[in-house]
Amino acid sequence: MGGQIGGIVTRAGPVTDTGVTPDDHEALARLNLRPVFVGVERELIEAAIDADPQIVRTRLKQSVSPDEFARPDRAGGWIVPLGEERHIIGGT
Repeated sequence: MGGQIGGIVTRAGPVTDTGVTPDDHEALARLNLRPVFVGVERELIEAAIDADPQIVRTRLKQSVSPDEFARPDRAGGWIVPLGEERHIIGGT
């Protein structure tokens, strides 16, 4: 998803199949499994690998504006609800 690295998690655990479609998201939501995309911004992972804590420190100081669907934290993590009437992430 964009500049994110992550995956889909439900109440029953992570979805390991990489071919999950928007129809699958809706089916999981109808089954009340509450599918969500959980991810971390790629830039912050690269900063951790490069041992560059300044990027993370700068991010922690920035204010985060929540949007209609996604719930970001101040450290680059994101939770996006999937399924019916929610943000649907296209399959890869």
